Amino acid sequence: MPYANIRGVRLYYELVGDSLSRNTVVLLNGIMASSASWKPLLRPLVTAGYRVLLHDFRGQLRSEKPDKPWDFSEHAEDLQCLMDHTGIVQAHLAGISYGGEAALDAAASFPSRVTSVTAITAAAASDILQTAALNSWTEAAETLRGSEFFTAMIPYIYSPGYIRTHRDLLSRKSRAMERMGKEYFRGQQLLYRSYLTQHFFHTLSRISCPALVVGAEYDALKPLKCSQAIAREIPGSEYVVIPACGHGVLQEKPRELLTIILGFLVKHAR
Repeated sequence: MPYANIRGVRLYYELVGDSLSRNTVVLLNGIMASSASWKPLLRPLVTAGYRVLLHDFRGQLRSEKPDKPWDFSEHAEDLQCLMDHTGIVQAHLAGISYGGEAALDAAASFPSRVTSVTAITAAAASDILQTAALNSWTEAAETLRGSEFFTAMIPYIYSPGYIRTHRDLLSRKSRAMERMGKEYFRGQQLLYRSYLTQHFFHTLSRISCPALVVGAEYDALKPLKCSQAIAREIPGSEYVVIPACGHGVLQEKPRELLTIILGFLVKHAR
């Protein structure tokens, strides 16, 4: 497995696709996910001619979990250094939730490195609802019981319709979470603390590259008002809402999301 020592932290990463492609896409994970969560989109993007970089954030599944908490802005710094490590001068960034926020922070902080940015079900400032969710997830993570942790997450991540029609799948995922070790749950708690240090909303107006903001109609964790606020702040941004979908767009509507992202990328390809 490829790892890189980035700013003193060992990060897991993958770089796939045509090394001669003029367009690289960086896919940035949601807070509870890992690079594996992008599987529904990865092969179609590579087939379409894109080179794709994925990595687990510091604190996530296969990357190192630092001993001390970090500021959310560390992720943008890590990404810039990982791009240097892999020889990527400029890339399209696309992230979901926590990853969407990291993408926006990077686009505002390092504009010369970003060709375009796509933020999916993101929020540029935490509110009472998200803080309450993170507090409940932290308590669940402290138990080290994967099924309790996953159960606490379900109402925030999935739409009621998806929960109703995918009970068996969610039950299997709950049982699979029991295999997660102590380090995973420690990393999650560090990531939640990092999320609450976000302070980049006031920098969104600096984003000068093409920007796409994607919301989900039934997002309980980061409602449409969050994505709408982001879209209003970024000059010339495009805004799309995926209907009948909860926060977990990659699980609920992967085909629709792929269509949206590919259409945007094709329009702004180098």
